[in-house]
Amino acid sequence: MNKNIGSNLFWIYFRESSTIFLKVIVLAILSRNVAISDFGLLAIASIFIRFFSIICLKTIDSYVIFVKEKEDFQEKLNSAFWLDVLLGITCFLFLILFLPYYLKAYDSVVIYKKLELVVIVLAIQIPLDSLYRVPDAILSKNFKLKQIQIRDTCIKTFTSLLSILMALNGNGIWSLVIPVICTSSLKVVTSYITNNWRPKLYINFKHFGEIIKYSISIIGANLTSLIINEGDTLIIGKFLGTELLGIYNFSWQTSNIVKRTISGGISGLSLPILSKSNHDFKKLTDDFIYISRIIVITSAPIIITIAILSDNLILSLYGEKWTKSIVPLLILSFTQLRLLSTSQIIFLNQSIGKPFINFKLNLYCAPLYLISIFFATRYGIICVALTGTIVRILFCIVSWKITANLLKENFYILIRKIYSPLKLAFTNGLLLLIIKLNLINFIKNDLMILISGTIISMVITFLLINFIFKDIKSDLIRSFKIILPRNIFNKILIK
Repeated sequence: MNKNIGSNLFWIYFRESSTIFLKVIVLAILSRNVAISDFGLLAIASIFIRFFSIICLKTIDSYVIFVKEKEDFQEKLNSAFWLDVLLGITCFLFLILFLPYYLKAYDSVVIYKKLELVVIVLAIQIPLDSLYRVPDAILSKNFKLKQIQIRDTCIKTFTSLLSILMALNGNGIWSLVIPVICTSSLKVVTSYITNNWRPKLYINFKHFGEIIKYSISIIGANLTSLIINEGDTLIIGKFLGTELLGIYNFSWQTSNIVKRTISGGISGLSLPILSKSNHDFKKLTDDFIYISRIIVITSAPIIITIAILSDNLILSLYGEKWTKSIVPLLILSFTQLRLLSTSQIIFLNQSIGKPFINFKLNLYCAPLYLISIFFATRYGIICVALTGTIVRILFCIVSWKITANLLKENFYILIRKIYSPLKLAFTNGLLLLIIKLNLINFIKNDLMILISGTIISMVITFLLINFIFKDIKSDLIRSFKIILPRNIFNKILIK
């Protein structure tokens, strides 16, 4: 990794760290001012939107990052842009066509007449997003993410404030919907301000075949992944109702904040980094292991802390009406441990031109997962969360076995290299749990326990890294050396 990559990581985490608290605050305010059933209604609308938008998401733009810069590179970029726009418009039209059938399937459960309007408004983001994906991919390919991160930070701040104002004004579900469309619209406008590349009206159709050949497996993997990740939403909404669905999705969103912030931040550079080193198999393997390990090191202790303090977090930030989400949040937090580095396997397969591996694995996983969730709904939302976690962990093991064979690494050695930092997370969690059980004898306020527990967890993690898990300390120092400017690094870690 070079200085340019480090600079981009710095800006990625500048955006993530500046918005993570904003996400928590927004969710806390919305959870108190928006009905639980509205969260469930939004989940049902969103899953239908994602089924069509997933065809375009991280497919053609992934091709732009993967393809080598040869003589016809600019022609390929232009073709990729217009193919992406064509796909976006096509998916939007098909969504409108199939919408009546989707609404009919949920007519017995969802009594809101506004569901159709919510879906149509949210669907506008599909063609809008196709207008900025390729320009953003060009910046990512060249490790110029500073413009994207600053843009996204400003837009996220604006739309979060808009969402809060609408919720406080009593706009209900629209305080969740309108900011989504505003985000897509603003990204389209600003992407052409921050990027010098412009599409040309000329289209060379001969490149469509190559682009589609690479993208088709990613589309298949995305669709099957969507079915796996969101199939439980459809089943819960159908058989348990929108209120329990709202609780389940709320628990998932809360547990997923850390993964989306830390893992998502690194993932923004994973494909460009791995694609750059795919000609050197040893370097590719080393980069993959290092990125995956860093994600576990930085994320796992925070996820375990959320699990231990889940009851205090829910009651203090979101209110008593979300009490039923405490146990699902606890269970789904452990699901996030499984998901931490699995996303890197997807980027690894894409970087070597084998995205079909992800597609085939998902094809086997989807039926078993959905059948398991269906039977679990008979026993309540907690059983659904537990069943989903178990099935996901089993297929995670299979995924890592395939990856070990691909990298020609011993399976157990590879798992130990990447997941050994979990020892730090579980040690921290055990000590925090012991302290919490004693702390509640003196402190009765959930917010105070949450704040105290978070600070104690940070102190424990710091002490464990410095005095027991020194191999983790060396990995973190290496990461800080890459991310931080040299003068700041010297002040913090040298002096």
